[in-house]
Amino acid sequence: MIHHYIENSARTFPDKVAVITDKERITYQEINTRANQLARLLTDHGITQNDIVVLMMDNTPEYIVSYYGVLKTGAAVVPFSNDLKPDAIEYLLDELNAKALLTSKKFERRLKACRLQASSLELMIIKNSVLDWQEAEYELTVMPWPELGSGSQTDNLDIAIEKDQLA
Repeated sequence: MIHHYIENSARTFPDKVAVITDKERITYQEINTRANQLARLLTDHGITQNDIVVLMMDNTPEYIVSYYGVLKTGAAVVPFSNDLKPDAIEYLLDELNAKALLTSKKFERRLKACRLQASSLELMIIKNSVLDWQEAEYELTVMPWPELGSGSQTDNLDIAIEKDQLA
């Protein structure tokens, strides 16, 4: 499985740098640890095998963590193009029957313009959210991007994923 790549790299080269940004250098072990923590958060919020989780993010370390974290749950990752308009986002969420969406503040206004209450979304996690999502019209859990890295429950999840599963 694809997520085994990061697990094997974290085991073989834990301190080797995997991602370099303007602000930080992240090792394979750190990516894997964060992906494990995100996977646990997703499963704690009901994401299971064969669910659809949408990523609408820029190319950031959080995107990498999200991609691997979702796969570790057995769910399928569907990346959305960053230039989608609200009507296209609504259509795709409906067509995919997506259960969760991971995003950032850059896309909040577009998402706010969508009729998310009509979708199957149950969870939305937003990095650096700036808008108010506590309105009564939303029947989904909207939460800020968690601080991932140090903390408990960083070991690999033991979820068996069969070859015929969507993920």
